[in-house]
Amino acid sequence: MNAEELKPVVEAMLFTLGGAVEAERMATATESKKEDVIAAAEALKQEYKESNRGIQIIELDGSYQMCTNENAYRFIVKLAHVPKRYVLSNALLEVLSIVAYKQPVTRSEITRIRGVNSDNAINKLQEYELIDEAGRLEAPGRPVLFGTTENFLRNFGIKSLSDLPVIDERKNESIKAEAEKEARETMGEDVTDNNKRRPSSAAEGSASGETEGYPGGFDDGEEGTGAGSTSGENNTSGAASSEDDDEIINVEV
Repeated sequence: MNAEELKPVVEAMLFTLGGAVEAERMATATESKKEDVIAAAEALKQEYKESNRGIQIIELDGSYQMCTNENAYRFIVKLAHVPKRYVLSNALLEVLSIVAYKQPVTRSEITRIRGVNSDNAINKLQEYELIDEAGRLEAPGRPVLFGTTENFLRNFGIKSLSDLPVIDERKNESIKAEAEKEARETMGEDVTDNNKRRPSSAAEGSASGETEGYPGGFDDGEEGTGAGSTSGENNTSGAASSEDDDEIINVEV
């Protein structure tokens, strides 16, 4: 069959299957050339667009899918009571951007680039079906590799990853330098705060509950754990420090 004869067949296939269907798969089913199937799908896509239909055909990395026109979404939601679209926080967008441009990428690499634990963001993006496992790295432990999904392309309205905006390397290096500077300044402030909290003399350590084997209060290996201290005031200070750290982690994730 030629492209014109394939149009109703391709339309019926896309309507019946609902999801994205590879052009190669449709070509095999119709015993036709892949090029003719693509031509038929593209012709249908243009016809739907020109006639301003409530249905449209979109291309997703070599596959085609029949779906509703985005302009009709808010009305469909009222009719079907479908939950509103999820909102992507800055943390989720950061992780999604890293996966999109670095894929396939491991969990540890994502965390290294961001500088904070990204487990929660990764799990949430998997729940939204924007990223998924893309194999395993041939390395000790065989860590999971992550990549974007077909749903990612659909939601961001792009045909393939080659349509992603090109990153300006000079601007990227500038942003990286600013982020590193900010991180160094933040770490400097944290060290200053910790020094203020740490007992400055043996007398202060004794007042906070010095015990045998721990001159001046806590040993470096035990600081903040509550070991070697009997003072309720000092234990309270140690607990407050832990809660502050937890809060910082939660906010970043």
